[in-house]
Parts: sequence; C-alpha cells; structure tokens
Amino acid sequence: MRRKCDDRVDSCGTSSLVEPFRDQNDIIKMQNYFKEREQWLMYLIFVMGICMGRRIGDTLSLRWNQFYHSNGKRRDEIGELKEQKTDKYASPFITESVWKAIDIYREHTGCKPSVNNYENLISIQLAGNYKGQPITVDGCLKAMKRAAKAVGITYNVGNHSTRKTFGYMCFNLFPNDPYTLPLLQKCFNHHSEKVTLDYIGLSKDGMKKLYNGVSNVVGDLMEGKTVSYSQKIANVITNDYDKLRQTIIDAYMLGKKSSESSAGDVLRDIELIMGRVRDEAVV
Repeated sequence: MRRKCDDRVDSCGTSSLVEPFRDQNDIIKMQNYFKEREQWLMYLIFVMGICMGRRIGDTLSLRWNQFYHSNGKRRDEIGELKEQKTDKYASPFITESVWKAIDIYREHTGCKPSVNNYENLISIQLAGNYKGQPITVDGCLKAMKRAAKAVGITYNVGNHSTRKTFGYMCFNLFPNDPYTLPLLQKCFNHHSEKVTLDYIGLSKDGMKKLYNGVSNVVGDLMEGKTVSYSQKIANVITNDYDKLRQTIIDAYMLGKKSSESSAGDVLRDIELIMGRVRDEAVV
C-alpha cells in the first residue's frame, strides 16, 4: 500500500491515525527532548507546527523571506501560502512564540536568515551528516516518533500531531465562541466542520464522554444505587447539544438583527442562555 501521509497509514501499511498532544506535559517533554539533544531544527519545526497549524510539507517549504522583509524587519504573517495537498491558500500568522523559537534556533545554530537574500529554506540542516540539505518529511516523522518513544508517550504520534494540537488547543481555549469551529475549518481548509472535529480528535473525546457517562451510571447500579439521568447528563455532550446551541444562536441573532445591541452584548446574552440550558440539563 502506498503511504500518502503519516495521518492514515503507518510504515507497515496499517491504518493508524495520529493523535494531538492533549496533555500539555507531553508537549513540554517533546520540546525538552529536542533541546537537550541540540536538535534545534526539529525544536523549531515542532513549535511552529503547533503555533501555525500547517501540514509538515508546507512547513518545510517555507523560506526565510516569508518571515522577514528584505530589510530584516519581521513580518506579522506568512502571506499567501499555497498548500501542497489542496492547492488552496492559507495565511498563517507569525506569533510571538514562533519568533521566540526562531530566536532560540538562531542563537544555538548561528543561522543567519539574511544569507542569500532570505531565500534559503528554513528546513536546511546546519549540522550533521546531512548538513546543507533540507530535512525531509520522513526525516521529521522519524525524529518525532523517536522523541515520543523516548519520553514515554504511548499513543500514536506523527507529523500531523502538531497540526492537530493547534486545532485541539484552539477549540479548548475558546469552547464557547460560536466562531471557533468555523474559523478552524477555514484555517485547515476542510470542507466541513465534522471533518475538522474528527481531525483534531474531538469526536473521539466526545465518544469517550459517552462511554464514561454510561460507565458512571452502571457503577452506581453495581452498588445498588439508582440515579436520575439528569444528574449524570453533565458528563455527556452530544451532537444534539451542538445543534441546539446553533439553533439558539441563529434565532437570537435574527431577533436582534434590527436592535441597537452590540455584537458583544448579543454573544454575551447567548452564553447566558446556554448556561441556563446546561444547568437545566436540556439536550
């Protein structure tokens, strides 16, 4: 079987989806692994992967002139980046954490982005047996898996893990923002929100909540105790809840269309309504 990407098929041809880094301690462990072994390019690629949410091939295709202007001034965003897989365009922002990682990389490697008028790839290796050559997608994959194994991570890690972590973090940082999922879909250039949910592992999280919800009830039954489902329902989040939330948003926005309320007031009122829905265990 031809391996299209590490997110679907492993080296043995077996379906094996990679996971995001759900535990922040695992991210710290991965960072420390690369730093302690002075694998500064992989450290940079790892941080950029989480902060920018790009596919590994697109990340490795970046050049220094996409980070710096010709006068050496730092850019705020990459600009139009054509994705290798989709031929669609993305414009990822260059955040402070990316610049921090670049500064660390430059400090420890002596890299000078201005060489060759900033035209060089960021992925060129500056030391080792492959000095002067860009690191490959497979090279990154091997480094990622080696690091994950060394730090004791048992779930499947691959090049897409950092991209998925970007989405996973975004969703969990802004869970009540109705625009988070649509914006993530746009950022990833996915054709549906369901694809985005599946991709960043939230569908799996939702399924786990369902199983745990039933387990909690059965655990009580095993001890001879009965319990109202409404008492346990906070442990289970279903697609029906999301549909209900969107319905309320749509109806409320329509009703406030001609009012003088600001968008912030409207969204705040929506969250108050949804808070009551959650408190009343309505799904």
